[in-house]
Amino acid sequence: MKTNEQKEKFVQLRAEGNSFDKISDMLNISKPTLINWNVEFKKEIDNLEYLKYQSILEQYKLIKQKRIEFLSEHLSKINEAINNKNYEDLSIKDLIMIRKNLISELMRDTKTKINILQEYLKLKALLILDLMMKLKRL
Repeated sequence: MKTNEQKEKFVQLRAEGNSFDKISDMLNISKPTLINWNVEFKKEIDNLEYLKYQSILEQYKLIKQKRIEFLSEHLSKINEAINNKNYEDLSIKDLIMIRKNLISELMRDTKTKINILQEYLKLKALLILDLMMKLKRL
């Protein structure tokens, strides 16, 4: 008869992703027994896997959040340095490149806003036409 300790160890090892062969060697229990246990303890194994993945996901979120904070902090410092920069010591070539990039960014942002406005106006026109058609039918 297998002990509860062996069964608990099986659930843990299975939740960690170990194969039946590997667990069989580690616990010295036959593979058919382990397969039966897998069915019997499926819910427990799934719960442990879920908790493991949740823990990994939380760690990832923290790492990602810290990275965003780090990048944002340095971006703020760079923006501040740019705002304090005296452009008189830049070459004409550098000023032209900066100007070109700023214009491109402004055009891209403006174009996006214009596209959104155009879509809004199209929808509004369709609604007005629909309303007019309904009024004509009355």
